[in-house]
Amino acid sequence: MANGGPSFLGSVLLHAGVIGLALIAWPKEGREPREMMGAVPVSIVSDVTVLAAAPDNPADELIEEDGSSAPEPPAEVIPEPEPTPTPPLPRPEPAPKTTPRPEPEQPRTPPRQQPSPPQRPTPPREDPGLNLDDLSERPRTGTTTGRASTGDRGTGQAPRALGRADLQSIAGQITPHWNPPCHLPGIEEVTLSVEVRMSEDGRLVGSPRLRNTRGDATWRAASDSILRAITIPPRYRMPAGYEEQSFIITFPLEQACRNR
Repeated sequence: MANGGPSFLGSVLLHAGVIGLALIAWPKEGREPREMMGAVPVSIVSDVTVLAAAPDNPADELIEEDGSSAPEPPAEVIPEPEPTPTPPLPRPEPAPKTTPRPEPEQPRTPPRQQPSPPQRPTPPREDPGLNLDDLSERPRTGTTTGRASTGDRGTGQAPRALGRADLQSIAGQITPHWNPPCHLPGIEEVTLSVEVRMSEDGRLVGSPRLRNTRGDATWRAASDSILRAITIPPRYRMPAGYEEQSFIITFPLEQACRNR
């Protein structure tokens, strides 16, 4: 009854005013004034209840009355949400170590070698491939050329023949320059007999000559290799007292290729 409150109050005041006017004694003409007694205040309570007009929508009035008369519920206090704890930041994982790829090594340039001074010829080594015991022929002794000989030997006397040790020494100076074709089939069956002539100072006189010949390719390759090796040394060391002469050296290929 929020709208009926002022109407009710106005009605009460209106009725109180009407009653008050009725109680006031108005003076009448021709009457003697009466002695007024002391006024006693009287309070009049009216039992009249002014009914307000029925609302168009009773349900709305009930809702309004209930809402005005019922105490307002206390406002619901919404608790403040607790702050969500911030999760700790994950520790950064260490970056994987990258193994540096090895750089390809550049080919090293070999140091330039200084030309070595010419070496003195080494003394000849004994070649196991030479079998001086298999000499089938004695070296032919040449005659003197009319020059005066030394010692007590007279003019026209043959020079002293070379012994086994002398021939072995000369052959040992040939083999370092010899490269026999040991890879050819049947090379172990080849034996070369070469006749050479050397002067007193160890120089080769003429060309060396083969005493035995064959027509197969293996023998030709072996003979070419030994003839080439004999002509390489410019001078041979000859034994003391040597005089120019011809001699024969035998080269068995079986022994020469055994250690190659």
